[in-house]
Amino acid sequence: MLLPHNRKKPASLPITLALCTLLLSAQGCGFTPVYQQNPQADASKQESNSTINELAAINVSPIQFGRAGQELQTQLQDLLNPSSLNIPAQYALKITLTKQREAMAIEQNREITRYNLVTKATYRLVDSQTGEVKHKGNSRIVGSYNAVESDFATHTVEQDTLSRIMTEMARDIRFKLSAAIAKNNAPK
Repeated sequence: MLLPHNRKKPASLPITLALCTLLLSAQGCGFTPVYQQNPQADASKQESNSTINELAAINVSPIQFGRAGQELQTQLQDLLNPSSLNIPAQYALKITLTKQREAMAIEQNREITRYNLVTKATYRLVDSQTGEVKHKGNSRIVGSYNAVESDFATHTVEQDTLSRIMTEMARDIRFKLSAAIAKNNAPK
């Protein structure tokens, strides 16, 4: 089988040049990875300055919100210290939760068939030694579920939705804490 000689080659050179330019420009914009160790710190301080170790040094205070509060506390402890590093607590994370159920789908006979579960967390990262608030913020997660004729089934689905919200909220709070700690550790 003969191949035609006038076949066009893909435009890979311009794409390669564009990617190289993009990667080189990212170096000059001040971008630093969240988990990067501070290269200017000496060896003894380098380990303590890392974002990973500071996250692991956060003690999540008990959250007064029933089972959902316990789930959020456990999820955060696992996300903040996934390697179970043995680091003394430097900070206390204090969280207040609120939940509101909103009707979303109402049929003509005034029966509610779908709800939104709006959950808000207000948190403070407090230095354990001084009591100073190092960072504070909010997280707002919305989950939806269908209401069915069985009250038990509707309650079960609502609890499952709340559990999924707590998982997402733990990720959101961890992300915000990581960003705040990395910003504080960034070379000035």
